[in-house]
Amino acid sequence: MDKLLPIIIPGTIGILGAILAIIINRYFDKRNKLLASKREQLEKIFAPLEILSKVNKQEFTRFQKIVNHIPGEREFIEQSIWYPNNLEIKRIIMTQSHLLDHMPNEFLDILDHVNLWLFVYDAKYDKKTHHDHVYAGPHGKPYPTHADEFIFKKASMYRKLLNQ
Repeated sequence: MDKLLPIIIPGTIGILGAILAIIINRYFDKRNKLLASKREQLEKIFAPLEILSKVNKQEFTRFQKIVNHIPGEREFIEQSIWYPNNLEIKRIIMTQSHLLDHMPNEFLDILDHVNLWLFVYDAKYDKKTHHDHVYAGPHGKPYPTHADEFIFKKASMYRKLLNQ
């Protein structure tokens, strides 16, 4: 027995060390995959949506302040800013949502608003059946400001998590 003890103790320590190394390796592998997933979500979904939302909000404020209707300024905002931005918002949600664990209701609310806005835009600029400003507001689907808050919060949270 005295001859086996020097063999058993180091062997047991080696086995325990290997098990501990496997557990630690699995933990870090899982954590790295989670961080990679969050980075991809930030890069492909939340950061682009954050920028587009902020630009749209800024232009909405400018749109409302246009008192003396400068010819073409409101149309410029509709055609050159909101239209491409709303198409991009829709594209991001429709093509990148698979990166998320589940589809947030906030994204569905944004899609409802954007789809209605694009419908009114089409009626004004393509079909020429709508002659007022392109607005999906109070009588249609008001902009879901809670969705912006969700996007900004997620983007900020992921940045903090990834910069630790």
